[in-house]
Amino acid sequence: MFLRKLSKIMGGYADADTVKLSVLVRVDERFVHGQIIETWVPYTKANTIVVINEALSRDSLMRGIIESAVPRNITVLVKDFDEGIGYLLEAHDETEHYSNPVFQSVTLKRWFRDGLLRSHRRCERTIVIFADLKDAIKAYHMGFHFKKLNLGNLHNPCQLKMLTQSVYLGVEDIDIINELKDAGVILDVRAVPSDRAYEVKECLL
Repeated sequence: MFLRKLSKIMGGYADADTVKLSVLVRVDERFVHGQIIETWVPYTKANTIVVINEALSRDSLMRGIIESAVPRNITVLVKDFDEGIGYLLEAHDETEHYSNPVFQSVTLKRWFRDGLLRSHRRCERTIVIFADLKDAIKAYHMGFHFKKLNLGNLHNPCQLKMLTQSVYLGVEDIDIINELKDAGVILDVRAVPSDRAYEVKECLL
């Protein structure tokens, strides 16, 4: 009874069909491959992968190859920036409800975070993949304000700075990293979850 009343107050939010959460935001020029499917998906318990890339979104052959390589229980979406960022911003509608007066109660906030109001809803746990840092910062400027960014596979032709065997940065990459760090984004460098996690500030010492 209480949850039905709460749902009515919230405009039906407590009974919404799906909650969408971004569980990993990653830069990976290889897009979807074994490291993602075999390690990051089980580690994050993801059930959706969203790749945002203009060229790939127009390449039906490559989209088909990526989709065929992923287990059937994982949804794969390959989108251009306008559609993809729109999808991701929609996926973050959840945060807007904290401005609703009903959530000013500390108890209700705790219930919400602990999952009480999600008990009858599907949770879409999403891995978001960008090809490079330029795409990641573009998404950030468009309003997709991720708090943490994983650098998995990136080989800038300039190769000014090597962070790991799979991450090489150019001048523009370093500028973008500094901008993201200034915005409070944590940059985590590792190919798979079992690797030691380095923050970029540590790698640049």
